[in-house]
Amino acid sequence: MKNILLHTTVLVMLMVGSGSRLTAQGPHHDTYSGENHQGEKIPEEKIKALKVAFLTSRLNLSTAEAQVFWPVYNAYQDAKMEVHRAQLKLAKTLATKFDVLTEAEMNKMLDEHISLKQKESNLEIENLQKLRTILPVKKIALLQKAERDFKIEVLREYKNRGPGGPVPGSDH
Repeated sequence: MKNILLHTTVLVMLMVGSGSRLTAQGPHHDTYSGENHQGEKIPEEKIKALKVAFLTSRLNLSTAEAQVFWPVYNAYQDAKMEVHRAQLKLAKTLATKFDVLTEAEMNKMLDEHISLKQKESNLEIENLQKLRTILPVKKIALLQKAERDFKIEVLREYKNRGPGGPVPGSDH
């Protein structure tokens, strides 16, 4: 049953085009998106909806659990994304200015990198502590596995289809 649900979820992902890469957009975009097989942007909502369906199914959340879980989970994901964007910005700055940065500037960037890693770690600890108060520990462990499985499935489908591969059900 779980395999059927997993394959159905992946098929739905491909049908809306999210089987291609998920990318963080530039500084003027505040959302995750992907591209379908025609290079068109996929709204963040579709990707989130697929992930929500996947995680809800895997965790088998009761209605009461879901009502408390999703606001906590979404707040954590938003905070995590903010840190990720800062890390990307720092990495881009390092890559584009590497040859001209002074030792002091590099030192400052390293301090910022360390600070972001600490923030990321603190966010995860805080999230796990909150989840512990609303879900059984077994479901928390299952959540971490389900998140990895979701990423693996998206990457597997991307690899199998390729970035410009055909949409399932097409004759190409």
